[in-house]
Formats: sequence, structure tokens, C-alpha cells
Amino acid sequence: MKVGVLQFFSWPERRVAIETVYERALERIEVMDRTGYDAVWLAEHHFHSFSVCPSVHMLGTMAAARTKRLRIGTAVSLAPFYHPDVTKQAGLDIFHHRSGTREKTSIIETPGSGVALLDYDDDGWLYIYLLNGSTIAAFKGNEPPPRAMLLHNNQDGTFTDVTNKAGVANERWGFGVAVGDYDNDGWPDIYVANFGKNRLYHNNHDGTFTDVAEKAGVTLGGWSTGPTWGDYDHDGRLDLFVPGYVKFDADHPPIAGQGNIPPNFCQFRGIAVMCGPRGLPGERDHLFHNNGDGTFTDVSVKAGVSDPDGYFGLAAVFVDVDDDGWIDLLVANDSTPNYFYRNRHDGTFEDVSYGSGFALSEDGREQASMGIAVGDYNRDGKVDFFTTTFSDDYKTLYRNEGGGNFADAVAGNLSSARQRKNRSSALRQPRHRHSCAAIRRSECDCSRTP
Repeated sequence: MKVGVLQFFSWPERRVAIETVYERALERIEVMDRTGYDAVWLAEHHFHSFSVCPSVHMLGTMAAARTKRLRIGTAVSLAPFYHPDVTKQAGLDIFHHRSGTREKTSIIETPGSGVALLDYDDDGWLYIYLLNGSTIAAFKGNEPPPRAMLLHNNQDGTFTDVTNKAGVANERWGFGVAVGDYDNDGWPDIYVANFGKNRLYHNNHDGTFTDVAEKAGVTLGGWSTGPTWGDYDHDGRLDLFVPGYVKFDADHPPIAGQGNIPPNFCQFRGIAVMCGPRGLPGERDHLFHNNGDGTFTDVSVKAGVSDPDGYFGLAAVFVDVDDDGWIDLLVANDSTPNYFYRNRHDGTFEDVSYGSGFALSEDGREQASMGIAVGDYNRDGKVDFFTTTFSDDYKTLYRNEGGGNFADAVAGNLSSARQRKNRSSALRQPRHRHSCAAIRRSECDCSRTP
């Protein structure tokens, strides 16, 4: 039996007229009917707590009436994907991340580190590189430092620790990692952002790496976070951007009410917590131009991306936002506006953060951005961005509207959801009882019809 499957993903951001969805689906079902399919399974998946039209049950009835030969099946799922936890079976539970003490008395102890997936030995399988944090005691040399871990893929669903052999233990306070072939030798290299000196692990092509950060000129020495590789000037070589977080002195940690730190900057919901990042000076960001000889030059100021205001950068990404063939630069900042630098095609960038809508949330607030992800979630051919945030704030989905402009899709959905709830309540009144089919609007919610 030849069976076809049509899947419908109920996503609130994509608002399409019901008639259009039905028409397209029925056209596909008719094609299956003509091309020898015996049955069609219609599956509806929901990614949120409310359902939106169309209903696959209604569609199935319509399809059955139009195609007499095909057998039609329908199903609705509120949990479309299931990923079992195979950490232990894969051998990954041998890694334990450590960052400071349980009390988290200083800001350096609170962030996580990072992870990278790479095929470092060119066998076609991805390996896992897990960064580790550290402790104040280890940073001062009073105890052994936690180590990063490189896990070799055994090609059977399990991994083996090859950190010592590869020479990538780091043994510094790690806060970000990026993989890229900076010397164009066909093998991936690893850049690690630390508190203290950073590392550039050059791939030796034999399963080992050598730290060449000092020679390359990319060690820095402050508090670096999530880096990114990209060829911003079209010279065929990967350049490196490294955001900076805050200036932190392990020997003189910030104390509430002292210096420029008001007591309320060290509280959360009225409870005393570690101080920062507000009230602390921020680290600058750095753009390193690849010289093509294994070294880099810091061109941050010349390129216009040095972050002179000292925002608290945590993650960055090079990506072509406006489809002009040149990569732009985005930086997710903690408790300060985000950066969107548009590539000017001449080795410099223009700061269009506010005008693009990427700097702030829809209600004009800077958010405590923690990380950034890239993807075309609505399949319109334009890259969108998702930023994670600190506790008690919503995560922001920036929909690319074209022309270098963004819309806060999450805030828009929250507003639309409230409107739909109000509309649904009105529809439930006895004097306004209508069927879903009669309303025939994309905002209709079949599951809520009285």
C-alpha cells in the first residue's frame, strides 16, 4: 500500500486564510489520488495551548467526498516531537560542568560556558566539544581547574573522551566557543572565549590541536563571551568577532552599596544576590581581521564595532541579514540594547540597532539577552532571530520584515492571543452563536466553537 502524509503545523505567527489552506491541501490530495496513492494520512500538530483552523477532521471529510478511492486518516497531536534523553547511554554523563560555588556570590559564577559540534578529523561524523567553567579558587591557583571535554563519536551512538590526546582541555574559565577554518587548510579550528586569556586551537590534522592564540594575537585578557567567525570583507578568509561582558576583578569583587553599585543592583525580587551586570563597567567588543598569515589585527574601532558604551555582550553572530551578499553582525547584550551592525561593503559597519527594531523589545525595553539563534522560521526566505533572556522575561523572536527591519513576533503573538481570547468569549455568548465554517476567517479557532 502506498501511503502519503500531509502534516499541518499550527503556528500562531503564520496566519493564512482557511480557504487557501483547504484549497492547497485538497490539490495535493488529488495529485496523490492521480499518482497511485492508496491512502493519505492528515496529521495536525500544535505548538501552543490553543488550536487554529483548519481542522484536519473537517479537511478529511472534504477530501473523502472529493476523492472516492483514497482512504483518508486524520490525527491531532499536542506533542508532535519526542526526544528521549540518551545522555547516559551515549556516555556523555561523564562530563560535569562547574562554575563557582553553589552560593554564586559573584557574577562570574552565574553564566554557563558553551558547546560546539565539529568533525575535527574529517571522517564525516560530528564530535562534541564541551566547555567548562571554573572557580575563584582554581583561578587563583589554589585548586585544580575544571577541564573542557572533547568527545569522539564512535559512530554507534556513543562517545569517548579524547581531551588529553587532542590537547583541548582549556583549563580556564570558559564562556564561549566558535569553530571555523581560519587558515583555509580544510580542517576546523576552535576559538575559546575565556575570563582571562582566550585560546585559538589550530587543527594539526592528526586528531590533535595546538593553542596558537598568542602568536595569532587574539588572546585578549578580559572577560570574553560568545564569539563568531565570518568573512566580513570578502577577502576569502574568516575573521573573528569577540564580544566582551563586564570588567571583573576576582580580588576585589563588587559589593552592594560600594563604589558605583546601588544596593538594588544586587537584589532580585527583594532577595540579596550577586552584583551586576548593572553598575559594573562593561568590556569592549573586538573584531579581528584575518591577515592571511596566521595572525590577526584588531580593527574594532576602524570598523565601528568596538562598543564604546561598554554594553554587556554575551553572544554574537555574523549573518547576511538584508540579502545583499555581505554578512552583517548582531550582538546580544545583557541588560543593555542589542547591536545590529549593517555591513557597508568597505570594511566598516553602520550601527542600525534602533532603527531596525533589534535593539529593544516591542515596548521599548532593553532585555537581558543571553544568547542568539538564527533561522528562517516562517520560510519566507529571510533570516529571523531568537534571543534568550534572563528569568521572568519572555524570549524574543525577531521576524525579519525585509530591508533590515525587524518585528517582535512574540509580543505581537501575545497581543493577538489576548484578542483571540476576547473574541472567543464574545462568540460564546448565546446571542452570537456562529459555526466555524460560517465565520470563515483565519482567526477562527475551531476547537473553541460552542
